[in-house]
Amino acid sequence: QAFEALQRDGKIRHYGVSNLDVDDMAELWALPGGQGVQTNQLLYNLTRRGIEWDLLPWMRERRMPVMAYSPIEQARLLRQSGLRQFAERHGMTPAQALATATTNGAALLGKEKERGAIAPGHFADIVPVEGGPLAAISVVTGTVRWVMEGGVVVTALSPPPPRATRCKTV
Repeated sequence: QAFEALQRDGKIRHYGVSNLDVDDMAELWALPGGQGVQTNQLLYNLTRRGIEWDLLPWMRERRMPVMAYSPIEQARLLRQSGLRQFAERHGMTPAQALATATTNGAALLGKEKERGAIAPGHFADIVPVEGGPLAAISVVTGTVRWVMEGGVVVTALSPPPPRATRCKTV
């Protein structure tokens, strides 16, 4: 109710929650105004994928984006053997390999001011894959069932997300 009052008064445009599990989200969703929540900020990265079993599908059904925190696991991800091996084979550091997958692609598209970084004001896109890309980067070439574009889950059957509701990292 407090968030709705702040919205009504023009003090906030949107609001989200942090670290709510599927039971908490269902309880919130059932409350009057609970469906106004725009996102759930969660620990989610290539090594912390527990939300994929229940919470992420629940949120996907409701077209609610996840705001992931610690996306490179406080730099521990850069020490993962699979990423290190991939980077070494291609003459890069692990950080350069991750940058190649984000920053360089954005620059080639002329979108470096809004994409290609985990930074305020940048869109966050996710392409989930089966298996662990750090163990074998070849899993990235498999079938992609959905992507998260700007915080909105998109499938081949989904209409394109409206530009006004896209989430940027904060």
